[in-house]
Amino acid sequence: MIEAQPNILVPTLCGLAINPDETLLCEIFFNILQSSIDKTKQKILNPAFPKILEQISNDEAKILTLIKIYSYIDYTYYMIPNANRAYREKCIEVAYSIDKTFFTMHKNHLTFLGLLTGSYYQNPEMYFEINGELIAHDFLKDKKF
Repeated sequence: MIEAQPNILVPTLCGLAINPDETLLCEIFFNILQSSIDKTKQKILNPAFPKILEQISNDEAKILTLIKIYSYIDYTYYMIPNANRAYREKCIEVAYSIDKTFFTMHKNHLTFLGLLTGSYYQNPEMYFEINGELIAHDFLKDKKF
């Protein structure tokens, strides 16, 4: 056991103080705390880690953990036009029991932080809303590449 670096220790302890026990973020902060006094792991710790974690929610930590395990998350969405002809994403379904209500917001925030990148289009389908129902239209059907 060695002495932890203050620039890692202090923000990590703050993160532990503001995150409830038994949350994924609390577990991640605790792992950083353990690594900060481990001679073999201290070398790979970056002072930015706890500062980045302070900026994400527990749900966003769950998304990052799932991407680490599976490398992607399947989700289905459609684009809703507004009066200015700009579009916003409306999530329909997300894999792995992720709450779809805020998935788009979490995905966008993680992308803004530079923690999430990549293609979001695994199985392209176009959805139309007709009389309040979503109808899927596979626009790649019968296309040859």
